[in-house]
Amino acid sequence: MEQWSSGILEECTLPDVIGYRLRVVCYLSCFFLVLLSPMLNVALIGTGFIGSVHAANVARHPETNLAAIHDVELSRLSQIAVQTGAKIAQDVEQIFAAKDIDVVFIASSTNTHIDYLRQAAQRGKAVYCEKPIGLNYQHAKEVVEFVGKSGVPATIGFNRRFDPNHAALREEVNNGSVGKIEIIQMSSRGPKPPPLEYVVVSGGQMLDQAIHFFDLLRWISK
Repeated sequence: MEQWSSGILEECTLPDVIGYRLRVVCYLSCFFLVLLSPMLNVALIGTGFIGSVHAANVARHPETNLAAIHDVELSRLSQIAVQTGAKIAQDVEQIFAAKDIDVVFIASSTNTHIDYLRQAAQRGKAVYCEKPIGLNYQHAKEVVEFVGKSGVPATIGFNRRFDPNHAALREEVNNGSVGKIEIIQMSSRGPKPPPLEYVVVSGGQMLDQAIHFFDLLRWISK
């Protein structure tokens, strides 16, 4: 899956909010410039925690228009619509069928990612998809190949490569400053466990969160 680029930051602590926003804006600028469009119409699927972050970032970016949003949770959807001015898509098919949508952000539950990735590629829309790609490795591999052959710009949200500390560590490893790598030990903390209804559709902590570790291990030690 090396042909897929990395995603933007999706988590931050309060002291790092300013740096976080700057890095988000910089990454979005680079991603959108690749698409070579003066004003991009973006649709967002999923308005939970990370979806709300994407909605705010896209809405404030001078070269993007948050044209449509969709979520199965209507109260949350309505709140984001009021905050950003985006139109509500009652059905996700409206997003994929709309000819004026250039980019689709997939921030819905993990069990929907593969289907939405495939639909976006079939309709020729650039796509940003939250990690992980899916709940089944073979299915994920197949959709990566499908999207790759479609030629649409695509990226997965492996945000931690953009953390300055992780980037600095990778640089130290690559220039030989830390010597030969024998073991890399990682740990992560969160303010609270995710709700059970989220765990059911996300694949659980090992799949949904530990995937960051696998990505960082490959990236740092590459």
